[in-house]
Amino acid sequence: MNYKTLYLKYKSKYTNLQNTNNFCNDIYSNQSDPINIFLINLQRKHDIGYFNEYCKFLDGTSTSDYKLDFADKLPFSTKNNPSIDYLINLKTIFEKIITEYNNDDIDIVYTKKNRGLTIILKFCVIRIMSLTQYNNLKRLYDMLSLDRKSNLLLNHFEKIYNIFVLNLFNVVIIVSEKVETVKNVDGSTIKPQFENKKVEINNFLISINEFLQNNNFDHGDLSFDNTGYRRSDNRYVVFDFDNTVDYMNKEYEFDLNDL
Repeated sequence: MNYKTLYLKYKSKYTNLQNTNNFCNDIYSNQSDPINIFLINLQRKHDIGYFNEYCKFLDGTSTSDYKLDFADKLPFSTKNNPSIDYLINLKTIFEKIITEYNNDDIDIVYTKKNRGLTIILKFCVIRIMSLTQYNNLKRLYDMLSLDRKSNLLLNHFEKIYNIFVLNLFNVVIIVSEKVETVKNVDGSTIKPQFENKKVEINNFLISINEFLQNNNFDHGDLSFDNTGYRRSDNRYVVFDFDNTVDYMNKEYEFDLNDL
């Protein structure tokens, strides 16, 4: 590599870092904008955020409630130096999701890290995963995006509202409905209103497992933990397909970043 090429390479990295810092500075300096408050709240120390690496001291203190580092295993195509284009894309998509699927409510109920990042809002759920993980289960997500009238049994699965595929950054963002969980948030106990429904829910899970197997899927974690209740049509609903395997996907890829 000649000196000119090397210079241009490092100049590009520096420019991107500068732009990223400016982007994050703008988030903190314009907190009247609801989407900026949402992005800042993604950095709470008990949550997993996308913007903390470059925002960590911009709130004026080094001992705040914000995480100081990017969490491991997040689906970044360039984890150590995320491009400004990627961050702008994320912000734009988050804003669209909040407006169209969450009634402009920016409050974050909680987040959890699995094979990517899950953000639970008041009216919807955002799942961010690697493109590899999505491609492995594309047939499933296509099925869950179908019109439910064509197969009534699909009504017993979470509804997919939208899928944003960011091929350039190897990331996919899936927006789905939020249902009432059968178990408490910590996952240790069943909610009182479902205590006397255990047999009914078990039978429901058996029928769902049969449906999935007939369609060559293995959910991987079909249990009370991933069962919800949709009050609008009085149905139990299965969600969370992080451990699902599609046996028809003969080119199943294993993404080490998802471990």
